[in-house]
This record gives sequence, structure tokens and C-alpha cells, in this order.
Amino acid sequence: MGVNVNLDGDKALSWIIDRWGRWSSLLFFEFVLIVCLLIWLTDKAISTITLPQIGLVSFCAFLLWIVWVLTVRVPKNKRGKIGIMLAVYAEDGEQQRVVDSDFIHVFRETLDRSESRELFNIVNIPRHHARRIQTQEHADSYRHVGRCHVIIFGRTRKRPEKGKDVIKVHLTCLVAHRQVKEVVSQSFVKDISEVFPSRLNIDSENECQEFEITSNWLSLAAKYIVGTAALFSADTNLAQSIFEPMYESLRKKKPVIPAVKMIKQRLVPRLIDIYQAQISQLHFKWDTDHDECYLEQKKPLIQKLENIDPGNYSLKLARSIDYFVLEHDPQKALKEVVSCRQVRDATWRYSYAFLLAYIGRLDAAKNAYYRAFDYASHDSVPLQCEGFIEWVLSNEPEKVQLHYCLGLINWHAKGDLMQAMADMKIFIELASDEEFPETKRTAQANIETIKGLL
Repeated sequence: MGVNVNLDGDKALSWIIDRWGRWSSLLFFEFVLIVCLLIWLTDKAISTITLPQIGLVSFCAFLLWIVWVLTVRVPKNKRGKIGIMLAVYAEDGEQQRVVDSDFIHVFRETLDRSESRELFNIVNIPRHHARRIQTQEHADSYRHVGRCHVIIFGRTRKRPEKGKDVIKVHLTCLVAHRQVKEVVSQSFVKDISEVFPSRLNIDSENECQEFEITSNWLSLAAKYIVGTAALFSADTNLAQSIFEPMYESLRKKKPVIPAVKMIKQRLVPRLIDIYQAQISQLHFKWDTDHDECYLEQKKPLIQKLENIDPGNYSLKLARSIDYFVLEHDPQKALKEVVSCRQVRDATWRYSYAFLLAYIGRLDAAKNAYYRAFDYASHDSVPLQCEGFIEWVLSNEPEKVQLHYCLGLINWHAKGDLMQAMADMKIFIELASDEEFPETKRTAQANIETIKGLL
């Protein structure tokens, strides 16, 4: 008899937990509480109730409402953390307990063991809320209320299949990120679909082990998705803090799950994108005020990029700048640029032509510039080259041959004929007849040609 009472008590508790979040449940429990208190306080003679007793009943009803509000509200993410909201609804209370213990708990533990654990916070949505999330709009609303960056929501249900019970898991992932171009957004959605486990069938006989495997996979996918969202939103520091520990943890492992293999394969390209973007940002800062501290800050990034992609084109260009500016070694810079000769791009060719001119090989530099002009480039490339040459001349005015280079760039790359003619005149005026006799005559001929064009 005692066993039956215990079982009935468990069922009643499960029933209360499952229905606790409903407004109808609150009204029902308020009604039961008020009736029970009235009967107890008045000894079943409700008509004899006093004003203090009414106050006590009202206070208890209000207290129950406060408890209900506090227990059913959507939990919030901790400030300063990347919030990952989990809202997985199971068909019955027993299955929900399995999901909470074998899936969500393991998910949380996996993130807690990772190197980037300080970045993340898991927000678990109670079952009565998870049940209400039917669409992506509902999910995004909950994510916003909970101040989270990611919400993973879905349902689990047990169904017979081929003579045994199978737990079918259907999950969806939504990520908040800054507004990006449509083509980038489409790429991001494709990324999520390829690494995130949206539909799974779990053998109920091995549900604990399979849920644990799925949780590990899901936590890895969630971190990858957050890192990718950060990268697409131009938050390279956050993306770096997520991807670097993932790369170190997966580098020597041989994953079996195809999606985890895909994550491992994509970490290197993601890190390359991050390092290139950060190197580019620091170069832009250096190009603005020529403070060498920015080039010093680039060094560890260059080393990291070299470790994962030693033949990287951006790496070679960045290293050539360091050799020229920090080490004052144009020959090493020239050697680095020459190693880019298989790349069909104008940028390295501009650098190559400049370095040839800088070391006095002006005839070879002229030919190199003309080859650079044959390649299409962004408008910023000749502008940056012009700015760099002007900075070099401000520090080394004796490098008069660089005025001729400015003339070529202004003429053929920028189409600024007046400035090109002015640069050629300065070169003729400053260059010695002994060092650059042929080029001075060419410069004079260029001036006549430009006059004709004007």
C-alpha cells in the first residue's frame, strides 16, 4: 500500500511540474490554496471568516503568485558571457529527465572542460517554456528575453521503429549576429546546416551513451557556430578566442562523426581569415600614423599564420613590410616578395617594383611597374603604394628615383596626368646624370607625351 502511495505521489509531482508554467495551473492552485485555507481557518464554517483571516488568505495567495512568477520566468544570461540557450522539450516527464541529465548536463560539462569555458554560459529553459517554442520567431523571442546569443531548441519523442524504441531528436539552432551582406548570411546558414545535428535517431537502449556523444558534438558545433558568427560580424578577437582552443583540442584527434571532421577541417581556414584580418587592421593603423608598435603587434599574428599556412600570400606581404621597415633590410623584403611570383595579383608586383627602384635598379623597376599595371587591382592598392613611397621619401629624400615611380603610378594607375608630370619633373631636377641618365631622358619624353594627352 505504501508503494502505491509513493508511486501516486511521484505521478502527482510529475503532473504538477509539467503543468506548473500554465496560467490555468496558477488559477487552479490559487483556488485550491484559498479553499483549503478558508476551510482550515474557519473550521469549515466559511461564513464566519474574519477580516484578519481574509488578510492572511490574501497574503498566502499573493505569496503563491510571487513564487509562480519567479519560477516560471525565462532565465537570463550572465552579463559579459556568450549565452547559449537550450530549450529541448520531451513528450513526457521521464523522458525530459533523461534529456536534462544525459544531454543538457553533458553539454554543460563539455563546455566547462573546454579552454574557452570562461566565455560561455548555458541557459537551460524549463520544460513548460520549451513546449511553447514552435517556430523560429518564438525561439528568437525567447533568445532575446534571455539575453542570449544562441538558442538551440527542439523536441524529442519516443517512437517504435523496426521492432525497437527509438528516440527521435529534432533540433534547430538560431544565432544572433550583426547585420551582414546577404551572401555572407547565406554562407553562414549553410555553415550551420552542415555542422549542426538537426535530426537524430537515438536507440533507447543506449540512450545515455548516444546522448553523451550527441552533447559533445552539439557543444563543439555551438562553439564553432558562435565563432563563425563573431567572424562574420567582424569581431575577430572573439572568434580567435573561440577557435584557437578548439583547434588545439582537435589538432591531434581523428574524429569519427562527419560533422566534427568538417569542423576540424574548417578551423584552419577560419583561423587564417582571422589572422589575415587582424594583420590587415594593424597594417592600416601603421599606415595611418607609422607607429612601429603596430608592426610589432603583427609579429605574433604573423608567426601564428606561418604555423598553420606557411605559404600564405598575405603572410609573405606582411613579412616583407617587417623586413623593410623594422629590419631595414630591402634585400630580405625583395626575396620575400619574389616568392609570390606564382600569384596572379598586382599587389606583390607593386611591392616588387618599389623594392627594385629603392635599391637602384630603376630600369628593372620600370618594367615591373608596367607588368603590375596590366593586372586589375582595387583602387586602394595604387593609393597605398603612393602613400608608402611618399613616407619613404620623407625619411630618405636621397632616394630621388622614387619620384619617377610616383610619376608612373599617377599616370598609369591613377590617371592623374598633372601630378604624374609634376613627379617626372621633380625626378629630372633631383636625379644625377651619372646615376640615371637613360631614365631622365625617358622621364622627359614622358612629360612631352603627357602634355600631348592634356
